[in-house]
Amino acid sequence: MMKTATDFSMQVKKCEKAIRAAHAANAELLSTTKTVMSLPLPQTFEDTNAGAGGAAVALHQVGGPNFKADALSRVANESGHKLETEVLAPLTRWQDVHLQLVARFKELENTRLELDSRRRTVADMSTKVSTMRTRLGTSGGGAKTEAKLDSTIRILSHKEAKLKVTSQNFDQQEALLARDLAALIADGQYLKHYVAAALRLQGGALLGAADAFGELTSGGHGGTTKRFSDPEAGEQYVGTPPKSLDGAPAAGVRFPVAPAAAQQPPSDNPYSSVRYQYA
Repeated sequence: MMKTATDFSMQVKKCEKAIRAAHAANAELLSTTKTVMSLPLPQTFEDTNAGAGGAAVALHQVGGPNFKADALSRVANESGHKLETEVLAPLTRWQDVHLQLVARFKELENTRLELDSRRRTVADMSTKVSTMRTRLGTSGGGAKTEAKLDSTIRILSHKEAKLKVTSQNFDQQEALLARDLAALIADGQYLKHYVAAALRLQGGALLGAADAFGELTSGGHGGTTKRFSDPEAGEQYVGTPPKSLDGAPAAGVRFPVAPAAAQQPPSDNPYSSVRYQYA
């Protein structure tokens, strides 16, 4: 089971890395959007009675008169906090528990080696005691040989007692490790919930950032002249394609209205609760 958990841990790390990279990219996008959209539009020069090149007329900021820069900051902060607490923190806890179990597995392996060594020692001494008893029974040996046999038997009894304790410790460690490994592997089924939550949070953040623009309009003096090409029946678009140099509407890019945010998961969904709190 340890190999199974270790292999799956590599996949969890890949997901965590990808989620962090996506969050960093989205944070950079929102930061750049806030900076650029807060800049004033370039000034234009209009013909006046005095001739070309008259007074300059300052337009709105790049993001338009309805752009709310503080909304982007709020969206970025809220989505980042939720992503950390609802997705990244549980994934990190899962990997931390895996590392703890890896350390316990190494301790169990050391106990196993100790157990094997004690078993060999007890087996060798048991053979030695049997040989000494056989020799003493056939040819005798006097008090000195009997004393040596008694001493060897006492040492063997001590070694057998230590072997029993080590064997019990090994069995207990092995059972507890198997239980916790099984629980950790079973919790791997919730990875899909955390990835789905990350996608929803990032998607919601981007949709919230788009709402910071308000109604998208254009016009040199704060008007609402819209330069849409007529959409086909049943289609909705946002955007203001510019006119070409000859004054005809240009074939601008038309962006479909974003779909409504995905329905939030129920409150009992695993990624909304704290998991992996092992002792």
